[in-house]
Amino acid sequence: MDALHGHWGVAPPKLGDFERWTTLPTFQPHLWQVAWHVESGRVAGQVKPFINEEQNRRRGETEFISVGAPWRRRGLARALIAKALHAQRDAGMSDSVLGVDADNAHDAARLYESCGFRVTRRNMVLRKPLVG
Repeated sequence: MDALHGHWGVAPPKLGDFERWTTLPTFQPHLWQVAWHVESGRVAGQVKPFINEEQNRRRGETEFISVGAPWRRRGLARALIAKALHAQRDAGMSDSVLGVDADNAHDAARLYESCGFRVTRRNMVLRKPLVG
């Protein structure tokens, strides 16, 4: 959660969220790639891919990508993404998708494109405050 602080759409977890998440079919820790900072005992970075069996496709999803501030700009995200893609391939997937906030302060879209991902669809969220 520390690494995702301030990112669009991220909110602190509510009581019971973790327990609910562990019951979902997309909870697949055998595919996860996690880097630990041994000295501090903290997670330095993570990628939590999953395979959505309900889609009936050979497509994995590379999601929950984050690297803590002390470990950014060292190639950790790229290495974890590469390992996540290999894990999906080894599980029989032929391609992988992900979603990204194009305005991400860390230029995540550029990183993902450098890892071989290509933009295939863009979405826009519009907001208007209602006064009165």
